[in-house]
Amino acid sequence: MSIQRTNSQSRGQNRHSDNARTHESDESTFKNNKPTPTMSSNTQIRTSNEILLKKSQKLLQSSKQKRQVAHEKLKLMRHIFTNISNSQSSRMKKFILSYKP
Repeated sequence: MSIQRTNSQSRGQNRHSDNARTHESDESTFKNNKPTPTMSSNTQIRTSNEILLKKSQKLLQSSKQKRQVAHEKLKLMRHIFTNISNSQSSRMKKFILSYKP
């Protein structure tokens, strides 16, 4: 994952861009004894210490791509995680998932 910093002058421009939707996270941090929510959008992330991070183009493209899992593989995954007991290691589950008949 690659995130790049932007300078404070571009922060104001990025914050009010029309194509960037922002939303506050449920988590908030405290600054001067007042909660300060962490902001994020589809193109940038604002951290609790007022640092604005810009998402890279590669990260944006990979988040848009839908990963499709074959139906048979999905059935196998459900079977493994519902039928193999929790006492067995997750390493065994991963080994079984990587097996291709």
